[in-house]
Amino acid sequence: MPTQVIHPFYVFQIASIILWSLDDYYYYAFCIALISVISIATTLIDTKKAQSAIHLRRVTKLNFVFQTIARMREMSRFSCPVNVLIDGACELDSCPAAFLR
Repeated sequence: MPTQVIHPFYVFQIASIILWSLDDYYYYAFCIALISVISIATTLIDTKKAQSAIHLRRVTKLNFVFQTIARMREMSRFSCPVNVLIDGACELDSCPAAFLR
């Protein structure tokens, strides 16, 4: 964020404010300062919102991963053996079966 605030445009604005103040154009210097502060504030707010959106996407993806892992753990609690069927040649029990081809 500091690199966005120390942008060459804002450095130019500071120099302009100083020069206009030295020439006794205080109102003009004040307007430049006010517009610069508003611009910096909106830039920082937009950057913060973008970072929050990125963080929210990451958290949502992590939550999906954790839910998937939890479901896989829940499914792996079956106590009966799992039959592996290769080309359909295996007898079926009352337990779940995994098909391989």
